[in-house]
Amino acid sequence: TAVFNDGRRTFITFDPDLQVDEAPALFMIAPDGERQLVNYRQVGGLFVVDRVFDRAELRLGDRRPQVVVLRRMPGAPT
Repeated sequence: TAVFNDGRRTFITFDPDLQVDEAPALFMIAPDGERQLVNYRQVGGLFVVDRVFDRAELRLGDRRPQVVVLRRMPGAPT
């Protein structure tokens, strides 16, 4: 999985065969730690988010979710 942005949108790469119902939920993490569910759309092997964020997490599953935290590196372009 790779994450990049174009200054307006964030792109997250996944296996192009991933079905929408198998996709993780995406939460943007605010500076105070509050999480907000974010919508995205799937275009081939890319998930496209119509915003750029500093921190977010992908969550898959309810009872014992798998969690991947995404962070923009210091000095990385917006």
